[in-house]
Amino acid sequence: MMKAHAALCLGFMLLAGCGEKPDIQKEDALLHQIYEKGSRNAEGPALASTAGRAMRKGDDLILALGNGQKVSFHSNCPPDSGSSCDGYALIAYLPSVHLFVVLEYFYEDAEYWLINDQTGRKTNIRSVPIFSPDRERFLVQDDDMINDHPNNLEIWRRVDDGAVLEWAHPYTLIDQEIPGFKGLYHTDADWHEADRIALNFSADYGATKWLGSITREKGGWHVSGNWPKEPNPI
Repeated sequence: MMKAHAALCLGFMLLAGCGEKPDIQKEDALLHQIYEKGSRNAEGPALASTAGRAMRKGDDLILALGNGQKVSFHSNCPPDSGSSCDGYALIAYLPSVHLFVVLEYFYEDAEYWLINDQTGRKTNIRSVPIFSPDRERFLVQDDDMINDHPNNLEIWRRVDDGAVLEWAHPYTLIDQEIPGFKGLYHTDADWHEADRIALNFSADYGATKWLGSITREKGGWHVSGNWPKEPNPI
């Protein structure tokens, strides 16, 4: 009986520790904070939260997987690297969905990797993921209109140990939805329920604000909102 309990406990420890359940609200709050304030200083707390499953050795970030293997990321950003910098940092560990969240940062850009903590499978996304209440999907928001990525909003659906892109809102639709708007805008979102995401938009460094939502109906996901009639360009 004790052996069976030990085996069950060991398997559950891969999630969040024996006798403990993942704190979903804490995970969501952390992801929102990182999205709003940036992720460069998040590695210290993130490493500590993994209870030794992730470690930093100089320029190497090492992740220990549930299958006994390890995944390593090597940063190459010497002081004189300039535009050739390519670095990695762990910014979050999400036991509820078996994911390490790794930031890959460059000289003027960044992207993110979701690493399954059991198999090591990697999913590449453009921003910090914001999960639905049932954890089956996550939203990706990309405010950087000067890069070569076509979408500013994406919904991904988790499948097995990875995820697939389910819906995308391209930057090109902004001209149709907000006529005359020329510039950048910031998006903040909260999943209120499985089929609705509340959106808060702001532009001109917060001087212009408006509300919107992403909803799922029979025809799929779509964006709607009370767009300002004459938004101030940045």
